[in-house]
Amino acid sequence: MLSEPWKPDSLTDLPDVEHCDLLRMLKREFLVAMIPFILLAGGSYIATHRLPVGKAYVLESRGTGNVYEIALTVIMLALFGFFYMFPSLWVRRSISLVVLQSILLGSLCAALLNAASNVINQYHDLEIDRRNKPQRPLPSGTIAIPAARRFAVVLYVLALVPTWLVVIHPRTGFAQRLFAPLPAHECFFVYLAGLLFTLVYSDPAWGRTKRFGIWANLTIAVPRGCLLKVAGWSMVSSVFHLEPWYIGGIFFLFLLGASTTKDFSDMEGDRAHGCATLPIRYGVSKAARIIAPFFIFPWLLMPLGARLTDPLNPTHRVLTGNPTVLTIVGGVLTVWGVYTTYLILRNPEQLAETENHPSWTQMYLMMMFAQLGFAVAYLL
Repeated sequence: MLSEPWKPDSLTDLPDVEHCDLLRMLKREFLVAMIPFILLAGGSYIATHRLPVGKAYVLESRGTGNVYEIALTVIMLALFGFFYMFPSLWVRRSISLVVLQSILLGSLCAALLNAASNVINQYHDLEIDRRNKPQRPLPSGTIAIPAARRFAVVLYVLALVPTWLVVIHPRTGFAQRLFAPLPAHECFFVYLAGLLFTLVYSDPAWGRTKRFGIWANLTIAVPRGCLLKVAGWSMVSSVFHLEPWYIGGIFFLFLLGASTTKDFSDMEGDRAHGCATLPIRYGVSKAARIIAPFFIFPWLLMPLGARLTDPLNPTHRVLTGNPTVLTIVGGVLTVWGVYTTYLILRNPEQLAETENHPSWTQMYLMMMFAQLGFAVAYLL
């Protein structure tokens, strides 16, 4: 006699292995998740082999900028898809076609929002880039300034409008998602908040917090650190839980300090145009000491969250991923952060002399490793 199929009573009601084909489902979802991982590898290959040697992080004006932007978009899409499929698997324990569509749509919109924020930032940083990065498309004259602004607007619209259709279960049809009640469009409002933060950071009409030291770090860390993770969660489950905000908070604290690593090499142009970044306000050595702890201590929240009880849901931990994996990943990142801190503090003056200091590279590698680590923790 066949056993009665398992039916969840709520999103947090998880199945037992003996009542469902969990192993087969895991294998299927792992194969699906390998698709964006392959895209990530392909995008990295393009970025590595199509750009001039030593120019991996610079937008060149001699026809390579477009290749870099496309590769960057593919990498962003791959990262979001690969990272957020696994938490959705844990929360929902299944990925239907509708859920997969939501994840891919939301991931593409995240990549477009990142591109839009980069374009609008370069638009408003034109005079600074003439001094700091004259090879970029705008200061080099490769792209007309009015065209760049129009392009940013188009990217913002393409990044925001489709997220209106990212509505969680049980609304699966197009009309159901399109005309869902306003509170059901959580993903849309998270993206809208992220969009506004990018304007507040770059656009003088919205405040341009880039000029004001720690406020610049805050308006980078909130959308790129916290809201980006919450946005991914909103593609598959409600954000009115502690867990997505806790995960976002870890990345927020990391970027609150780590985002300054790029400011050291931009000091000349930033000082000339009134941007009082941390290195300008406090000097290179003191700024390096200020940001150093942010490379280390946020990662300790991973093993802590894996063991703390969720005060809003006492039957679950704050982080419901595999506690062993979360502890290992948090430990590795903590040690990695100590190493990066050593790179920063051993010769702080070098931060202002090198365009792409090793600590800047380590920051991105740490973020990628952290996202993949979370993905594995929510798979196992």
